[in-house]
Amino acid sequence: MSVIDLPSRADVMAALTEARLRQRRAEIDQVALIATAADAYGWVDTDPAADPGSPSVLHGEQLLRFGADGTPEVAEFICLEVGPALRMSPDAARALIRDVLNLRHRLPLLWAAVLDDGVEVRTARTIARRTSALDCEPCRWLDAQLAPLVAHRASAWKLITTAEDLTIRADAELAERKRQEALAARRVELAPVISNEGTTTGVTDVFARLDTIDAIQLDGTLDALAEYLATDATHQEHVPRDVRRARALGLLADPAAAARLLTGQVRTGAESSRTGAASSDKAPGSPGNAHNADPAPSTICAPTTTVTMVVHLKASDFAGGPHASGGVWERHGPQTRQALQELLGRESTAQVRIQPVIDLNQPIAVTTYRPSERLGLAVRLRDGAEVFPWSSRRAAATLCKDTTGRHQRSDNLDLDHTTAWPIGPTQLDNLGLLSRTTHRAVTHGGYRVDQVRSGVFRWRTPAGQTWWTHAHGTTDHPPPQPGSYFDANPDIDRVATSTSMRVAHLLDADPPDPAIEQTTSHAHHHAWATAATPGGRPRQRPPDQSPDEPPPPF
Repeated sequence: MSVIDLPSRADVMAALTEARLRQRRAEIDQVALIATAADAYGWVDTDPAADPGSPSVLHGEQLLRFGADGTPEVAEFICLEVGPALRMSPDAARALIRDVLNLRHRLPLLWAAVLDDGVEVRTARTIARRTSALDCEPCRWLDAQLAPLVAHRASAWKLITTAEDLTIRADAELAERKRQEALAARRVELAPVISNEGTTTGVTDVFARLDTIDAIQLDGTLDALAEYLATDATHQEHVPRDVRRARALGLLADPAAAARLLTGQVRTGAESSRTGAASSDKAPGSPGNAHNADPAPSTICAPTTTVTMVVHLKASDFAGGPHASGGVWERHGPQTRQALQELLGRESTAQVRIQPVIDLNQPIAVTTYRPSERLGLAVRLRDGAEVFPWSSRRAAATLCKDTTGRHQRSDNLDLDHTTAWPIGPTQLDNLGLLSRTTHRAVTHGGYRVDQVRSGVFRWRTPAGQTWWTHAHGTTDHPPPQPGSYFDANPDIDRVATSTSMRVAHLLDADPPDPAIEQTTSHAHHHAWATAATPGGRPRQRPPDQSPDEPPPPF
């Protein structure tokens, strides 16, 4: 193909978008058919108790509950049919059936969004798995709370992280039990470093699972020790910071030595060599070797480290109530109220500092090119991630140290003026978070971005694509105005009808009449289309169907 025959970039991007849409439609069709297959396998033809003389391992097919609380039982051999049909193992088929059942029966609003191509199948499956420990009722509450984000086409990470936070809020007692179980599973393990060339000598991998609060303090202590190692007389100022942090962890094996280093009682390498050689014939602890003796306990004080931890809380968290939590700890995820209380109440060297709340509804501006610390934090809290379409690079409110030890944001995102300064002011509604590559594309690559209102960006690419981004995600149309959420409580029968309508189309059957669906909820056809039997009870074969008659197609 010559250069003249090449299609335009715009045509290629349009075709690529269409290919992606076809792929998503195929994924939706697949899970809709899985839901119908679960209906078709809602009974078994043999009774395990019919032949009491059979060994327990050789009994016939049973009805099993693949999903969580609130899902119906299905014939256990369904995964042996679905697996080969989808070219996957029986275990993978069982996991797929489990996720679909959990979505359809426990998260019906999210399930409806999947069928409407509002949420990707893989994102919905992830949420179904991470909420599977909840009972059905709190899971339905979570589903309703998640609905506004679904309506705003929130990004995958936004939906998943919000669902994790809501899981704690939905059942705080369950979350605390799981936290205690995780605390009981804390451990430290050592393992050799193995590469393609074999075992690497001289180094060892260390894996540790710690209490979150202990881990935060350990991280701060390692930073402090690494700083001291860079300034002592061992000439480690040019050693990479990660290597110094690893050495610092090794120093903690000798707590007295680490304390001497942190309290300034460490000697230079030259001094240590001279005094060590001069007194090598002295017994440890003798007067002539006093400099080698550990200092008295009274001279060793616990190091005070500075650790910044950002906790995102809602007003309901302060008021308490059934759905309060300990907030979302940046870099550590959602936490229970008990975890937050332990952080604030434990005796430690940690220093707790409460910063003023930033009201994103109030204008924040400076007269200089570089945003102030408060303004930069406000932009990060508003956007939550890079504002380029579909970017998953998340913003961070905390400062961390880079490999050279300098403090900077851990997200490596630039605060870009949407309208170039000085024409565009340095204020909240003229700033957005961009990675360095995206920043260069806007400045030099012909990518256009406008901030139509604070936190809402319209993008136009050189190939002709137009996207809208906001704190929740990316859409191909302007997002609704703040507060204009859709009805979060649609009729569940309508959800079931949309499922059966889609499957009927795939199987070339006559689609059900929605009017009949809504008025005859216990009709023969509707028994196969509804989201669940009451309470998720196992279903038997309909009385008007003979054993040899195949199940209805939907």
